[in-house]
Amino acid sequence: IAGVLYLNHYLNSPKFLVMVKEEAKKEAGVDIEIGSLSVSIFKGFVINKVVLRSPVEGDPAVLAVDEVVLKYNLGDLLHKRITIDKILVASPRIRLKKDEEGEWIIPGGKKEKPYPPGKKKRKKEEEPLQKESAWKISIESLQVTDGSVELIMGKAYDPVLIEGINLNARILQLTEPREIDGRLDIAGISFKGDRLISGLRADLQLQGKREISAKIEA
Repeated sequence: IAGVLYLNHYLNSPKFLVMVKEEAKKEAGVDIEIGSLSVSIFKGFVINKVVLRSPVEGDPAVLAVDEVVLKYNLGDLLHKRITIDKILVASPRIRLKKDEEGEWIIPGGKKEKPYPPGKKKRKKEEEPLQKESAWKISIESLQVTDGSVELIMGKAYDPVLIEGINLNARILQLTEPREIDGRLDIAGISFKGDRLISGLRADLQLQGKREISAKIEA
């Protein structure tokens, strides 16, 4: 009991929050800002005010999220199942911009090195068949609420603004064979301040590795 209490205290300490930021920067090569982090080893994580700065000085953030909630079922781990009861991403705001070469400006993004003259790029080797994982990973509820995406591509109709993004999905199986069922709602899409599409709705179903079907109404 003492060990559990100490671990719970450590996970909610400023030291753990600093470690999370450092690991994110090290692994992804990006500088991420987190307002606060609360953790329960029995329930999950709640992260407030996540900001991913643009690599271009003075530009708005590439990503800003008000709150991220992740709740999981601890008991399922004993049966080789990872069941995430809920993932909630509240008010994500994404802003993507292309540079003069037409590449998206993304923190930590790396460009492929050009091949030397006279050498052709090798064809991709066929991927070996992956064995079905012994672990079953499912997400009972994946929710994105009140999201928005702004795209600046260097075109006459910039910016493209997608507003009121709401996603409700169930990932019945994340490992092979995949099975995803969800609904996407978008309030509107605007080009250069003019509304072009209103009330877009899409029902999504994903079966297997590559096959996806969608019924879209706008």
